[in-house]
Amino acid sequence: MKRMIQWMVDNPVSANLLMAFLVAYGLIQILSIKKEVFPEYSLDMISISVPYRGATPSDVEEAVCSRIEEEIAGLDGIKRITSTSTEGLGNVMIEVQNGYNATKLRDDIKSAVDRITNFPKNIEKPVVSEVSRKTEVLKVVLHGNLAEKDLKRYGERIRDDISAVRGISLVTLDAVRPYEISIEVSERMMEKYHLTIPRIASIIQANCQDIPAGKIRQKGEEILVRTKGLKYNRRDYLDIPVIRDKEGAYVRLRDIATIVDGFEETDSATEYDGNRAVLIKVFRIGEQSALNVEQAVKNYLDQEKKLAPAGLHMDITTNMARILRERLDLLITNGMQGFFLVILMLAMFLELRLALWVAFGIPISFFGAFLLLPSFGVSVNMISLFALIICLGMVVDDAIIIGEHVFSKIQSGIPRKVAAVDGAREMTVPVIFSVLTTIAAFLPLLFVSGVFGKFMYAIPVVVISVLAISLVEAIFILPSHLAHLKERKDSRILRALPRYFNGKMTAFIENIYEPTIRTAIRHRGVTVSIGILMFLTTIGYVGSGRMKFLFFPKVDSDQVV
Repeated sequence: MKRMIQWMVDNPVSANLLMAFLVAYGLIQILSIKKEVFPEYSLDMISISVPYRGATPSDVEEAVCSRIEEEIAGLDGIKRITSTSTEGLGNVMIEVQNGYNATKLRDDIKSAVDRITNFPKNIEKPVVSEVSRKTEVLKVVLHGNLAEKDLKRYGERIRDDISAVRGISLVTLDAVRPYEISIEVSERMMEKYHLTIPRIASIIQANCQDIPAGKIRQKGEEILVRTKGLKYNRRDYLDIPVIRDKEGAYVRLRDIATIVDGFEETDSATEYDGNRAVLIKVFRIGEQSALNVEQAVKNYLDQEKKLAPAGLHMDITTNMARILRERLDLLITNGMQGFFLVILMLAMFLELRLALWVAFGIPISFFGAFLLLPSFGVSVNMISLFALIICLGMVVDDAIIIGEHVFSKIQSGIPRKVAAVDGAREMTVPVIFSVLTTIAAFLPLLFVSGVFGKFMYAIPVVVISVLAISLVEAIFILPSHLAHLKERKDSRILRALPRYFNGKMTAFIENIYEPTIRTAIRHRGVTVSIGILMFLTTIGYVGSGRMKFLFFPKVDSDQVV
């Protein structure tokens, strides 16, 4: 280790190149790394959704969910099966065992469901999917004094326009009722023409189909024949022939029924500022940046508001990108404060230039850590930013130890180069073990299983990366810089400041700290008893239930429900 430190001191250009590489390449990585609100991870859940229109929850349970559970119960990799039966829909959730391949299990479940032959005939095709966590960036709310149909159509257009914006792939329209064409036939009409609801329904279904009719082959070409029968609005249904009357003329659907082109009846409605509203949810997927998605939506809305019809308003709500930006600002603010506080505190006891180089360990370590984070699948998100904020208080500890030891040797008259090499060498083992003990405290988080482990994965990776780079900077880069500081006379204030605070610290050590330590050593029994008493008191306080254990602390929300 001494030879490596000596070589870096003798070749300061190499130390500067290493520092420049860590900072420059780290900055490039910061600009290109994925930025999201929360990390993406698999929930280790597989969903089977089966629509069964018109069926009661008990019918869905008996005819759909129970049969699926029986078919998949023997598959490997299943930890728990939970089914939910509601009116017209059955849903089965499968929790995957830790360490089992969720994609393989999904394929096995799909094959098992496809083998079920005793489903009711009128159910829709089962949908088997792996549950993933979509990261919502923001919501756009459209509201105003418009008809429901006009508002929905405008929302559909806005959704399609935002989806077409570069850098945005997933946009959904929510808080809208599905379109529905309702056909109402009175009892009088059914009695008059001897009709029933099932018969009318079968006639309508027979007239609402696209039916392939084969192909026509000619010399050099082939024509596919298909009858178009699907109907999409009220006008298409008016002329459907139902029966013939006594004169042989067709009685059409418009003659016996009231046809309404409207919306499905639901139990919920959405309003914003007292007006009818629809929601457009914008997500980020893949390598897209939440901050870029937010900015693209804002730019689009600024242009669209100028063209919007009178009475229609557009607002952004539930903006998660804003929270991410605030966390970034907090990290930058705390980093700047920590940088200047380190300089101030070290300047009170050491040389100002030495304090500057020690403080530069903060940005060098942070930039250097971004060299490693993408390799471990860590992005810039709320969790990784939280981990970086944690590191602010630990990142310069090793640099302070080495810097102070080098300074003490310089103060004793040893040449700077010799002091830098010997000071770094002598503190290498303590510093390495100091960093390793901190790493050891965070390392177990890497092996936490389940969804919680995936959620917290970024914290140990970020902390270990930052500490590893800070160790390299403190052992190899910092001594080279300290060794080549030119001798110069500082101003009277800069010389007086360390002298004053060192005097105060020396007085504190000699008059308070040292006598206290001597007394504690002289009365070892009392000292150990006090320590044991404090330990037992802490254990008793925690065990009494006065200290609450919560997964997340309760905080005041910005919204009222």
